[in-house]
Amino acid sequence: MKLDVTPLRCFLAVEEEGSFSRAAQRLNMTQPSVTAQIKSLEELLDLKLFERSTRSVAPTPAGRALTAQARRALQELDGFKAVAQRLRRAQKGALRLGAAIYTLDFEERVRVLDDFAEASPEIDIGVDFNMQEELKLRLEAGDLDAILMIAFPVARSVFQSAAEGPFGAELLAPDDLPRIVLRRRPILLGVPEESALAQHRIVPAEAIAGMELAFPLMDHGAPFIERLQAPFIAAGARLITPPEGHAIGIERYATRRRIPTITLGWFPPRPGQMEGMVVRPFEGLDVETEFAVVFNQGPLSPAARLFHAFLQRQDWPEA
Repeated sequence: MKLDVTPLRCFLAVEEEGSFSRAAQRLNMTQPSVTAQIKSLEELLDLKLFERSTRSVAPTPAGRALTAQARRALQELDGFKAVAQRLRRAQKGALRLGAAIYTLDFEERVRVLDDFAEASPEIDIGVDFNMQEELKLRLEAGDLDAILMIAFPVARSVFQSAAEGPFGAELLAPDDLPRIVLRRRPILLGVPEESALAQHRIVPAEAIAGMELAFPLMDHGAPFIERLQAPFIAAGARLITPPEGHAIGIERYATRRRIPTITLGWFPPRPGQMEGMVVRPFEGLDVETEFAVVFNQGPLSPAARLFHAFLQRQDWPEA
């Protein structure tokens, strides 16, 4: 809702400051804009509100008589807008989101939340940061409207089997859940820049035979990891999982050991992570993950419907 009270705000600022230039600074406007607003108000009221000289600006008797009324009118309008905003919030409710704790630095996550909050200030947005497995359980239980996650979509039966298995399903997402993809990234091979592998535009399978390769834990989701493993096992690479087998941990381990590794490409480099490493496609590796907003299957709340419509209007890269 936008009620234009700019002329009244300009009138009060000029009256209180005794100067068009100081009023403009206070309102973060240009002086000509303030002058135009006062002129417009004077024409609307058919009254002269200020006496102007080269040295000062003073309210006319009519201007002084209207000052208190203008101040009360602004207060009433501000109160009116506040009540309207509370009513809209009561109607539209809150948006309950989940986001993986390791996506805090993602440009897309920041853009989604900041832009939607700006576009819909009447919506109360709550974000629960947790591991994706926990967030998916809460989503399907109806406790969350949507989650922002790194996803490797699989059939519901595959997801269910993995989730009930010994390794879990951190990156897996049932493909029957509605989702809007914000960005996709291919899985690539990170190699030391001094390695002969770095000389290839696409690393051929035979070039990695017998080499150690830092590989993530099965906890990311066995169907996902097994899909990644297949071309490297076929090429004769020796897959090793470091003590910290998450996506950031393997990059850090490979950087320190100067060996190749798998990289998801999502995480901004940190000290000791991917320094002096370059990324290359690997022959036979055609796997990608996506950063997506995944919604529950039930009827969307009014706030979730607004959020869904907002996402559909945006121009998301590589989606």
